[in-house]
Amino acid sequence: MQLFRSLLEEQADARIRIAESGEEPMESTAGIAAFDSPRLHRNRSGLLLPPATGDEEAQSTHFTVRIARVLASPLSMKIVSELNLREMSASSFYDEFGGAARRSDVNRCFRKLAEDGWLTKVREETGGRRRGATEHFYRATGPAIFDTKNWAEVPEAIRGTFSWRVFEQLAEQVREAMAAGTFDARPDRHHTWTPLVLDQVGWKQVIRSVDDLFHQLLQEQMAAKARLAESGEEPLIATVYLAAFESPRDLF
Repeated sequence: MQLFRSLLEEQADARIRIAESGEEPMESTAGIAAFDSPRLHRNRSGLLLPPATGDEEAQSTHFTVRIARVLASPLSMKIVSELNLREMSASSFYDEFGGAARRSDVNRCFRKLAEDGWLTKVREETGGRRRGATEHFYRATGPAIFDTKNWAEVPEAIRGTFSWRVFEQLAEQVREAMAAGTFDARPDRHHTWTPLVLDQVGWKQVIRSVDDLFHQLLQEQMAAKARLAESGEEPLIATVYLAAFESPRDLF
């Protein structure tokens, strides 16, 4: 709620600046959501946070190729999203989410995502049902979304496609939570959106506020993992959505 109020305050300040400067106002939309996701099989794996590598330069190498691989299909986005929550092998992912995809398609997608640095192998298992084969487990190296700094690196030609893929993933999370009854289960869940009229200064302030909250959420997740390791408490899997974008003019 603090961020939401600050956005409304920024709009009020922007209107004062616009009245004084005569600047053309900018119409934008901000959306904020935080809700409990259903406790499916994946949630019982515990909260998984990939450790920071400290090698940001290497991670940004061939950024266009790497992001294009994630955008290649909804399957790629689903793999990156799920492996941000827990370790999985291509086989276990196929068993749980394969659907219409062929096992060979899932295996190939895992391999290409690992080659491009989106996945990293964390362990191997043999024996049991594997009948002598080795099962490789991976996790995602980063979130399936990007803050403003990383977004600026995405080529303009594929930004629209990527934004739609992220929105599809959000829609899937919302549908899943609605069906399970967890979306509105908590009285303190948050779900708001508002149109804003801003000047350029106000827009930059809004984006800075949203980015700051995004990084605070990641820090809180790391702190929660440390607390969970000590307490043994069952982890809560939540979905948080932050958005701020320019709205079209003169639709009506």
